[in-house]
Amino acid sequence: MEHVEDSVVFDGLFRFFREAGYGDPGTFRQEIAGALLFLRAPEPTITLKEIISESVGCYNLSFEQLPWCLSLHFGKEPFRAAVESALESRSLSEKLIQSLMTYLQWIRVPEEEIREELKPFSERNC
Repeated sequence: MEHVEDSVVFDGLFRFFREAGYGDPGTFRQEIAGALLFLRAPEPTITLKEIISESVGCYNLSFEQLPWCLSLHFGKEPFRAAVESALESRSLSEKLIQSLMTYLQWIRVPEEEIREELKPFSERNC
């Protein structure tokens, strides 16, 4: 199989976080896309601030893979700081605040546990 550029992989998988993550058939798209982002670890084509801004409105609170991947890629503290900065906006709806708070909740999990939780995805031929 031919190598696919990181930009194509990131853009293709990240699109599932730019669209609604609730309801059929989108319910599990974010879980799978997040796991594939973890496995491939492509270099993002946009900044962390843009990733948070573009995903928070459609983020399915049930799926931890995106915040985990972002905290592993960018570092837990830079990710936390970017989310906290986004929370400082005065024009956030309750839904956006809840999504951002959920990002923070998911990254409280220690990195070792995150990697262990995502390990089954590594063992499958995704």
